[in-house]
Amino acid sequence: MREVDFPTVGPDEITSAFLHQGCVLLRNFVNTATLARAYDLMVKAYEQVEQTHVYPHHLRELGLPMYSDILFTQRHHDLLRAVFGAHGYDISDHTASRRIGIVFTAPQWVRPLTPHLDAFLNSLEFTVNFWIPFQECGVSAPSLGVILAPFREVVSFTGYQNGEQVWDDPNKLMLFSRFKPEMMALCRFSDPAAVAEMRERFCDRIWTPSFVPGDAMMLSNWTLHFTHATPSMAKNRENLELRFRSSASLDDILRDHGIDAGERSVA
Repeated sequence: MREVDFPTVGPDEITSAFLHQGCVLLRNFVNTATLARAYDLMVKAYEQVEQTHVYPHHLRELGLPMYSDILFTQRHHDLLRAVFGAHGYDISDHTASRRIGIVFTAPQWVRPLTPHLDAFLNSLEFTVNFWIPFQECGVSAPSLGVILAPFREVVSFTGYQNGEQVWDDPNKLMLFSRFKPEMMALCRFSDPAAVAEMRERFCDRIWTPSFVPGDAMMLSNWTLHFTHATPSMAKNRENLELRFRSSASLDDILRDHGIDAGERSVA
């Protein structure tokens, strides 16, 4: 089940799809009127934040509400509780806005992103991320590409060894030393060999859907993803990445939901 209509599908069914295949597209995830309010909030914040992202600490400093305060209803929190269970959850400090530009002006606009895990960059604890675009994307504007595969398979591909240092990164950059060196080459440099390895491993599970305002991709810091951009895309795109965290690990979450460590994709 790659995509669902969020208002009509229960949180347990969405959670199962998410945890078995690494992501799920939620159509009609947020109301478009409230999405417009969140967009106005982001624009207002960017008028005072000359950085790539507007983070929660920026919103607090400016006396503005959190994005999810505007966008979320009880149904959204029911879904998060279904995922995290007794672990609880809160808003991650890495919740952020993003502006992807084909034509862009630094520092607020950035180029399309290479394939990566958020776990390379932010935190190893399990994080739920709702990727919410403000504009139609996937045809005329860059969108999101994901790898539709179980978390265990992605973990194996990245060389992760339960948080142990896998290699000696002399620059101590982010969390890359917890993954095989090819992951830094993939994420930081879009190394052709590393990209080819990823495409060969997941060739039939690279998914680049189109989005309309109100849709969201539910993914995790253990979901391989990237900016889907083609030469024909001439428009820019803005989006939110609403991240929620707890102290639970990926293993904790999968164990809680009875997901077998050796399970492979059924997509």
